[in-house]
Amino acid sequence: MLRAVNSTLGPARAASTAASKATKRNVPNIVLVDAVRTPFAVSGTVFKDLMAVDLQKEAIKALVERTNLSYEHLDHILCGTVIQEPRTSNIAREASLLAGVPDKIPAHTVTLACISSNVAMTQGMGMIATGNANAVIAGGVELLSDLPIRYNKNARSALLGFAKAKDVPSKLKVGTDQFALFISRNIYLIAAFFRFVSKEKMLRAVNSTLGPARAASTAASKATKRNVPNIVLVDAVRTPFAVSGTVFKDLMAVDLQKEAIRALIERTNLPYEHLDHILCGTVIQEPRTSNIAREASLLAGVPDKIPAHTVTLACISSNVAMTQGMGMIATGNANAIIAGGVELLSDIPIRYNKTARRALLGLSKAKDVPSKLKIGGDFLKNAFFPELPAVAEFSSGEVMGHSGDRLAAAFNVTRREQDEFAVRSHTFASEASKKGKLSDVIPVFLDGKKPVTIKEDNGIRVSSMEKLSSLKPAFIKPHGTITAANSSYMTDGASAALIMTEEFALANGYKPKAYLRDYMYVSQDPKDELLLSPAYVIPKLLDKAGLGLKDVDVFEIHEAFAGQVLANLSAMDSEYFCKEKMKRSGKFGRVPLDKLNLWGGSLSIGHPFGATGVRLAIHSAHRLKEEKGQYAVIAACAAGGHGVGMLVEAYGK
Repeated sequence: MLRAVNSTLGPARAASTAASKATKRNVPNIVLVDAVRTPFAVSGTVFKDLMAVDLQKEAIKALVERTNLSYEHLDHILCGTVIQEPRTSNIAREASLLAGVPDKIPAHTVTLACISSNVAMTQGMGMIATGNANAVIAGGVELLSDLPIRYNKNARSALLGFAKAKDVPSKLKVGTDQFALFISRNIYLIAAFFRFVSKEKMLRAVNSTLGPARAASTAASKATKRNVPNIVLVDAVRTPFAVSGTVFKDLMAVDLQKEAIRALIERTNLPYEHLDHILCGTVIQEPRTSNIAREASLLAGVPDKIPAHTVTLACISSNVAMTQGMGMIATGNANAIIAGGVELLSDIPIRYNKTARRALLGLSKAKDVPSKLKIGGDFLKNAFFPELPAVAEFSSGEVMGHSGDRLAAAFNVTRREQDEFAVRSHTFASEASKKGKLSDVIPVFLDGKKPVTIKEDNGIRVSSMEKLSSLKPAFIKPHGTITAANSSYMTDGASAALIMTEEFALANGYKPKAYLRDYMYVSQDPKDELLLSPAYVIPKLLDKAGLGLKDVDVFEIHEAFAGQVLANLSAMDSEYFCKEKMKRSGKFGRVPLDKLNLWGGSLSIGHPFGATGVRLAIHSAHRLKEEKGQYAVIAACAAGGHGVGMLVEAYGK
């Protein structure tokens, strides 16, 4: 009971334990220039018709105006929040765009209950310490006038089934089942209107995971390399990546993240006194485990003295977990961290619509029988009109698949080329799995009537060009080129990586797999360049490191769509694109296919949004060893027009 109560409430505990005492690094003086906030208002009053993103937008805009901040001085924006609005999962990005911040400035979101904006500030300090920023805005927001009151899991499953049903009889059956489930499973809600639920009971049910988070700050421009210690990737693991709705459908995301953390600790023989902090990335928040890093670590048996927090930046969330952990090491606040991520898309937050949510919240405040009956009636009238999670970009309203189709067309990537790349990905992944190269996968035991151990990814399917060419376009019909087969699929899975200073690792008997040399975030127009981040970040990252295309032995590029990967390769090899968009003197060059994703990628292995970044990192490290290379580059695009690049170097090369 205490664990459930304390994990989402307040006070942060001491960050370091006996053997892992972090030492002060050579960090520049970091200053708070100014901070602003909106008025703090009682929930349900003056701000009740707004979204949280509206309030965060106002704070960012006011801060920029008060400080006369030039956007060329600003490197990154971080915002903390606890209760996630599914349409704005990375609220930092959406708020910054609404505030008029240029789309070239990246932004991500953090969660650690009531100290979420403190985490935003300290993680910004980490970016400054690693030389990846000179000026950040750190803030936070909460809007408790509107809470994510959801349908129960059975009703959510029925609604998802309704969306997948292909004919009228099937849809009618699922719809009938949904209605029956609603009545049978939610009868307590209907009865509550006539039993007049007490205010205390209602608030206890709704507020169990809450805790407001607010604040904002900034500094000054272009990042320079700091004196940062060597940081190493000791090891990383992941659960099998499974097609959503299959083997992991009855689990919660926290269950998968727990398995990854526990397996990593066992594989590396990590004593808890060596561990300073845990960071996990996720995109689709389960309201009961808003800080999923904390809940998963406790379930994994990690002592409660070790803090943990959660980050969100779409498909690169676990990259953010890794790089923010590197920032904690650079500032001297950690010597060893676990960074991971998770997504469970078998169960997504299908909510009551806003009118129904408002009625449920209002029920607890109604003081007489007529008022309670009226509010109860308002709820019942709206209870069967769910609010489905948006799959479109909040800023543009466009679905990522449509953007991918337009991108492929812009760079003349044909349907055949996309299908060939998809076949390549599945073939490579199948071969790597059969040869035991995917050693990062750990088994997950599922208890139940028929206990089973899941040992491998279940979405790898080698197919023929003939079969792929027969599929119809999935987004732009009838002439689009993106299909279900040349796109990544909805996936459940989790990952975890152990990251340390080299000095600490060697002093304590660990065997590092690779150096994590540097990283860079980019962002651009989320409408026309939503998926082009790899083309922007790879040249910039290598320029920063003083390396060229030929110096890189291994490339691991996230495969959202086959057309997206091929378009990015073409962009880097385009004289026009590199000169006009990147302001280079000429084209950067084409990433050789014989160095790219040779063990498969997200198209075949799967893509749990919050977990993929760690997979890319450990595959890079393992491929460097097998292929006797020195440098690897990781690159990935993400919603909001974001992207990340990471430079990995073979250990002992």
